[in-house]
Amino acid sequence: MSGVELVGALIATTEISLEVLDIIAHASLHSIQLTKLCGLSGLVLSIFGSRMTWCLEAHVLGTGKDEDALAFKSSLLEHCNTISVAAAIVAQIAVTALTLTSLSKTHWIARGFLAFSLVSALMAVYYASTQHRVFAHMFNPRQIRIWIRGGKSENNEKSRIVPSLSAILMKIAKQRKGRGSSTYSATQRESFDLPTSSPLPGPCDADDLVLEGIPDTELKACLRHFCFTPSVFAVITIPAPQALLTSSLYSLFIALGIYSGFRWTRNLELDAGTHDSRNVFVMYIVGLGVCLAVYTLSQIIQAEDKRSEIAILDDYVKDYVVDHHIDTASRWGVTYHVDENGIHFTSLADAGGTP
Repeated sequence: MSGVELVGALIATTEISLEVLDIIAHASLHSIQLTKLCGLSGLVLSIFGSRMTWCLEAHVLGTGKDEDALAFKSSLLEHCNTISVAAAIVAQIAVTALTLTSLSKTHWIARGFLAFSLVSALMAVYYASTQHRVFAHMFNPRQIRIWIRGGKSENNEKSRIVPSLSAILMKIAKQRKGRGSSTYSATQRESFDLPTSSPLPGPCDADDLVLEGIPDTELKACLRHFCFTPSVFAVITIPAPQALLTSSLYSLFIALGIYSGFRWTRNLELDAGTHDSRNVFVMYIVGLGVCLAVYTLSQIIQAEDKRSEIAILDDYVKDYVVDHHIDTASRWGVTYHVDENGIHFTSLADAGGTP
């Protein structure tokens, strides 16, 4: 190897290493940001959730446009249909693989992985069909945004015969303090970076947000949390069928690899040539490795929004106030200014105005 080739290989290796380190650093930052936004459930979200799904749902909430919400619904319905078809195909392959010749003479774990692949694929079909039914019943864009926030419509709360726990706690707080209060505990308020003394609203559209007694320094955090942050449930629920399908497919790959390996090592294919079973096993492993490497590489080099979750939501808060020309003075008793660090709110008293 010449000096030029060596330098080129070194540069390429260094570039790949730095890219991997950047991915690890961003993954760690995402976990920290999600924990700050959602509390301890943010850790669950960082492990089982999809950042792409989170960004998509945050976009629907951030723009507040009905057409975006309806487009989101249409894409989810198509996604559910695709997962159902793909999972049904994988389930059929798993059922067929259970009848492979000499499968009972290989290790039992091969049949175990095939059984898991079948169950996981069937559950993917079931969950995708269930999601399709839920989303198909959402006719109003407002319902879609409520579902993404993990909240409940006011009409549902009013029509309850037995009050919810939140309503009971709210009533108790009103009786004790003579004013509305939030069901968020002090620990939750601190973990969500929210005010610790003022009553807080529930998840809602920004146009419906009513804030009383919230300090101007905490106004942006309240807008971010109650209006533009997707719920953990919504982010985890949507990719669940895809995760089940992925588990089913990988289990099928592992089972076929074990089956091919034992056909070679135990010489179960008596009619084949001397090294045919070995060659088939090697080609299977190499082919599977190349396919996975190509897919993984394409995922790594794919351009994505590397901003932190809080920065993304704060940009939506800024766009909402600025682009919609919100009269913050009459609504919340504050003025605002925008700089390179985002939007900042100042109370009218501090700004020298009158509410």
